[in-house]
Amino acid sequence: MKFSESYRDRYSIEFPTIFGICNFKNKRVLEIGSGREGYFVKEALKLTNKIVASDISIDILNDLKKTVEVENVVCNAEDLPFSDNSFDIVFSRWVAQDIKNLEKAIKEMCRVAKDNIIVVFPSEEGDETELLQIKYPDKFESRKKRIENVKKWISDCGFKVKEEKRLLKFLFPDVDEAVEIFSVLGFKNEITGEEKLKLKEYFLSKRGKDGINFLQGASFICGYK
Repeated sequence: MKFSESYRDRYSIEFPTIFGICNFKNKRVLEIGSGREGYFVKEALKLTNKIVASDISIDILNDLKKTVEVENVVCNAEDLPFSDNSFDIVFSRWVAQDIKNLEKAIKEMCRVAKDNIIVVFPSEEGDETELLQIKYPDKFESRKKRIENVKKWISDCGFKVKEEKRLLKFLFPDVDEAVEIFSVLGFKNEITGEEKLKLKEYFLSKRGKDGINFLQGASFICGYK
């Protein structure tokens, strides 16, 4: 099972929050890090048919192109190949935190955004941050600081900033499967036997009658003019 397949709140909470924080109707949108499945692209195309996406699966892209205007690009978020104010909205969900020079990337996103920049990050709230402290004891404070830095960088680029926070639910059917997923995604497969045991104990403590309930904290940050 993929991590994304366990996600329960993508359409009920995450996407409504994004579309509530910013108007996507008939806007030209750039998404940084669309992901192969293109979940957000497909949802956003209900509101606009002008999307430039990065890293989306070719099969999904070709299928979408039959009916709408979708362009795929390979780009470095720290050096975007677009002129200033090229897009009404520049958007990124769940990938910006992995960019090496995040400040430079945020400022590049602001540069090519005419009206709005939206970034979705893991926040310090939720089960995931608590879990990651098994290996990274400063994770709570580092995530909190990152979000404050991102808001400052967006503000420095001339945007007003608003933020909304949510808790998003994942449901894992099996403890061992959850351990394997987070060994790779959370700990980059660099995990000791003791850490793996702590992971298993953690997921056992979250097990309910319908599976393992797991909450991911999310910060939705919007810059607007």
